[in-house]
Amino acid sequence: MNDGNDIKLIPGQPIYKRPKPRPAPEVVAVLPSSPTSLPSKSAIPNAAAPGKRTGPPTPADDSGAEHGYLRKHGKARTQMVIVLKSGIVLRGRIEWIDRYSIKIERKPAGPNVLVYKSSIDYIHREDLAAAAS
Repeated sequence: MNDGNDIKLIPGQPIYKRPKPRPAPEVVAVLPSSPTSLPSKSAIPNAAAPGKRTGPPTPADDSGAEHGYLRKHGKARTQMVIVLKSGIVLRGRIEWIDRYSIKIERKPAGPNVLVYKSSIDYIHREDLAAAAS
């Protein structure tokens, strides 16, 4: 009855034993016998080191100037004019801004409006002297 496959349970020991990992097989690189048979770096056209860029650096995606301008006028509660690409003109104060949109507060003229920055043609301060006349 004892064929050698009996498992003895020992208190405090795990019930199973994980097999030991085998070592990875050895990889042998075969190199050419003479170093002249390898192509030189100068023989490869446009050979740039991996990870290095060539040419002028790309400009920064966002300099922060636009966000600073809008935040400054939002904190100062300045009356602004927002001209959309469709030709619609909105007047109001900047309530808040985020990366893609601006919320305009238009108390006397109508409801507040959320405007995507991609739809804005330009923004400027409303000249109070011109608005009064």
